[in-house]
Amino acid sequence: MARITHIHVDHEPALGFVLTPMWPETAQDLMTPHPRSVKATATVAEVARVLTEAHFSGIPVVGERNVLVGVVTHSDIVRHLSDGKDSNVPIGEVMTPDVWAVTLGVATATVIDQMVEHGIHRVFVVENDILVGVVSAFDIVRRMRM
Repeated sequence: MARITHIHVDHEPALGFVLTPMWPETAQDLMTPHPRSVKATATVAEVARVLTEAHFSGIPVVGERNVLVGVVTHSDIVRHLSDGKDSNVPIGEVMTPDVWAVTLGVATATVIDQMVEHGIHRVFVVENDILVGVVSAFDIVRRMRM
């Protein structure tokens, strides 16, 4: 099971800028819904192919019923393969089980603040630990261009 670090609204965001009313209010409003994911049973080779073809730097890993169990990045795969390990092992053995996640109603400002504070590029959105969306740095930049 993933060690999900939930971001809670227990303080005011410490952003160095103010979000204008055009910004979505919650993670649900900003997220990309139904993000592409891979099953924990997929092989390292299969996931490497998915990341390359989709031009993703990382992807959520899910278990039964789409429960978030981890995340895997290009770096995880390169590190695994550079150690001379097999590319046919399940990605569940290579993934990072520690993930950052929020629930649907967490304020957008809080999500951005935590991404900056912890140097993370994506925050998963879950409902009862089931993956329902992702807020990535790309989502934020795209929204800034609107």
